[in-house]
Amino acid sequence: MTTFQHANAIETFWDWVTKHISRLGALSVPELVDALYEQLQEVDEYLGLLVGVDGDTTEVVFTAYGDTERMPLVKELVAQAPSLDWKLVAFMPPADGPFRHSDGENSLHTSSLRFDSLRSASNPNSIGIRLFVPGWVLQSPHREDTLWRLVTAIAGEELAALINYLDAGPEADSNDDHIPVADLGAYIAWARKNNTQQGEVP
Repeated sequence: MTTFQHANAIETFWDWVTKHISRLGALSVPELVDALYEQLQEVDEYLGLLVGVDGDTTEVVFTAYGDTERMPLVKELVAQAPSLDWKLVAFMPPADGPFRHSDGENSLHTSSLRFDSLRSASNPNSIGIRLFVPGWVLQSPHREDTLWRLVTAIAGEELAALINYLDAGPEADSNDDHIPVADLGAYIAWARKNNTQQGEVP
């Protein structure tokens, strides 16, 4: 729920953007990110943004980093935006097809990944996912962060935030009975609608 304080902060944010739009349009992408981020913190310190420029089109993606309690705030922020030449997007969208992910030393390509659904006996309406990944992901000290980054990039922030439990298994255990990761977003949407799971949460 958007509070009165948030509503005022959103109005102030867009007033500032409108007032400085000419200067903002002349900034480099990193400079624009920094300028907008500084003002966005006045709305909520846990929100973030991404900026991309394609020709004459500037796209600004606002994110709650999967925080379901703050997602309505992101929606309200975009809904209250004035008319701008920018393309404004609520939440990180899914990647446009398979992609390569790297930690700097190791990498994987999502086209080879599969997943399985998990069922919780205590909470049958929850959504559980087991992602089958290379061994380096399982052994990484940043394993959990890497898994969430992957599912968010694959399914998009809004659908990834619906996952209640995320687990991982070795890629070698994956087989043709498991679901190609390209269908992750569609599966989450289906599971949310049907509230049925097939595996088990350990």
